[in-house]
Amino acid sequence: MSDGKLRIVILSTMNTKKLGQNIKRARNNKGVSQTQLAEMLGWQSGNSRISNYENGTREPSLSDLDQIAKVLDTSIISLLLDPAELPNGVSAEELASVIIAFFSGTDELRQQIKSRLNFDNP
Repeated sequence: MSDGKLRIVILSTMNTKKLGQNIKRARNNKGVSQTQLAEMLGWQSGNSRISNYENGTREPSLSDLDQIAKVLDTSIISLLLDPAELPNGVSAEELASVIIAFFSGTDELRQQIKSRLNFDNP
């Protein structure tokens, strides 16, 4: 994976449409409707709220994402990252750890990560 591809994966976390698709995928994997999810979350008018999130017309707060992730037995990272864009055999959580280490680490650590992931060889 090149640096450019890693940036695309990171930027995809900010794509409200993809986030909505991931919420819908996780909800469907759990086998619940939008109405059932809203009820599980204790949201009064939650059906339209879930619909807005899934359609990408409204961006959920971090608190809402946390609640949704817990109810659907997944992680916020799994809701933010598109599984189709992950390298084979890498989970969203593993990639998140690498991203955090890459951007919060020293130049030496970044170089080690780049070398291990073959960033220098696209």
